Amino acid sequence: VASEKNAQMSPAVSLLAFFIFSFGVGLSGQLYAAFFAPPLLLFALKISIARAVCTRLAVLNIFAILSALSPAVVGNYELAGVIFLRANLIMAFAILLFYGKDEYFFARGFYGLGLGEKLSSLVYCCGRFVNFLRSDLARLQALLRMRGFVGTSGIFTYKIYANLVGILAISALEQARNLSMVMSARGFCGRLFYECREGLSVSEASFLAFVLACVSVKIGAIL
Repeated sequence: VASEKNAQMSPAVSLLAFFIFSFGVGLSGQLYAAFFAPPLLLFALKISIARAVCTRLAVLNIFAILSALSPAVVGNYELAGVIFLRANLIMAFAILLFYGKDEYFFARGFYGLGLGEKLSSLVYCCGRFVNFLRSDLARLQALLRMRGFVGTSGIFTYKIYANLVGILAISALEQARNLSMVMSARGFCGRLFYECREGLSVSEASFLAFVLACVSVKIGAIL
């Protein structure tokens, strides 16, 4: 428990660490063993959410497999392996950093990085809006299950999915209008109010330096 509390970083540091790691790994021409160190460190510090992280990573691997499929089809298995492992490293690092965080966390992160109050407010509103859509989708899916709907390849299934998309589109417009009216009624002027910017602790600075070293000092070429 103590190690997990120490692993909690400020939103700005979490975003900065993710930017450094994702750009370092994504723009590297090769895959190095040092790239595995930051995700493994976070995994060790957040071992209590290991099962949830692995489950979410397994679901997202569908996109990693699809991305690696194109070079694999033409026989470039080395490039396919690089794409697959690189995608998994970035996704695992992101899940470990941001698991359980809400849209306000990301808004505080952008504000803490000095990217502007309006941009952080936009991030918060977009995240909030996406959550509205997710809740509507979950409600509609639960309603279909209650009515015994089973998806097939028939025309009836496609009609149901088309209706579902239409309902979500209408709901999105209504949510956007309601959100705009609520914010106008509350006197929203393009900025949210945050706490004072958090200072950089020794542990956070050490973690950032560790991530930067891992993506800069490229040790142990794998692919």
